[in-house]
Amino acid sequence: MSLILFLKIPEKGKVKTRLAARVGEERALEIYEGLLRHTLEVAMELPLRRLIFFSGDRSSWQPAWLREDAFLFFPQQGSDLGERMSHAFRQAVSLYPQEPAVLVGSDIPDLSPGVLDFAFRQMEPAAADSADVVFGPARDGGYYLVGLQPALIQREDCLRALFENKRWSHNRVLQDALNALKPFDLNIAFAEELDDLD
Repeated sequence: MSLILFLKIPEKGKVKTRLAARVGEERALEIYEGLLRHTLEVAMELPLRRLIFFSGDRSSWQPAWLREDAFLFFPQQGSDLGERMSHAFRQAVSLYPQEPAVLVGSDIPDLSPGVLDFAFRQMEPAAADSADVVFGPARDGGYYLVGLQPALIQREDCLRALFENKRWSHNRVLQDALNALKPFDLNIAFAEELDDLD
């Protein structure tokens, strides 16, 4: 099972900019660094393949607590969030073609091993009514997690429908995704609703 971790390299003034407008850039950076560490520590608690897709200058970020040998690192590629997520899924399935992949961001305070385990269990072939897609709904109308079966990742029409030409950061992101997937008649499961910190 492949866990895709989407993150920005922590840099003052470049992370959590909406939060920074309220609390200041220094405090926003501290909050983001805490969320990032939490996310990666949660990922370490499960026996998964861990793929970090990062934006920013990785050479400037080498925290002592990070076990780099436990992760594969890839730069994000694409002109918007949808393209970057689509590319990450394609990269994951090119490495592990038989495995489902779950993508999460790095700004979910209540992310837990149980949430990730639930998402992967929904996509196990042996599971009754195994899911094609899993979403983790965010309370702001978006989603903090999306999981896809490898057969779907290999379908360009499905990836395009899910990720291309989308408007991000509004309160109907999840609903837009569900609407885009309707023509494919997929089995969709949902993890628990959580907050993500914009």
